[in-house]
Amino acid sequence: MATHVVFVAAFLLAASWQGPRYSVSAHSISDMYAEGAPHAAFLMVVNTWCGAAGLDGLFERLVAGFGATGVIALGAAVHRVCA
Repeated sequence: MATHVVFVAAFLLAASWQGPRYSVSAHSISDMYAEGAPHAAFLMVVNTWCGAAGLDGLFERLVAGFGATGVIALGAAVHRVCA
């Protein structure tokens, strides 16, 4: 849950330093990553860390719910669908 709060807070913070030409309602979040956007690297780092933390928590819940064998079976099924 904390990663969600950090993720949203980072984008709200980033919107505040985009300058007067950026509008949260008129522009997409992708514009904050654009070349020349101020502090785009900050958002990339926060996004990466929050995503990694979320995946780590997801993996722990999968193992707790399905056990190691269930996680391996789920991974194999996803691989078959995506391959």
